[in-house]
Amino acid sequence: MRQDEIDQKLEEALKRPVEVSMSADFSDRVLAKIGKREVLMDRSVKWVYGLAMFGFLVSASVCLLIFADRDTLVYLPQIGVWGLLIGVMVSAIQWLDHKLVKKKAQLI
Repeated sequence: MRQDEIDQKLEEALKRPVEVSMSADFSDRVLAKIGKREVLMDRSVKWVYGLAMFGFLVSASVCLLIFADRDTLVYLPQIGVWGLLIGVMVSAIQWLDHKLVKKKAQLI
């Protein structure tokens, strides 16, 4: 087929009216499936993040115990306290973001 024949057939196909019929509750069913998938994805993402953080903490602890000298290990509890404080702050900010900002964004 030549290009002009292809263009002609394409134009003819585009000129025909499109007839699509869907059931009345089609959009409701699609939205329900999307909602269920979001809940499942949210759970799996939380598990993946949790496992990744746990793995990072274990590997960081092992590296510190193997490679750090005794003078550095003296400061380890102090570093842990600061890390805990920063972790609590980040968690609080994420919680506030999830509770306040996300709901306002959904209203828009």
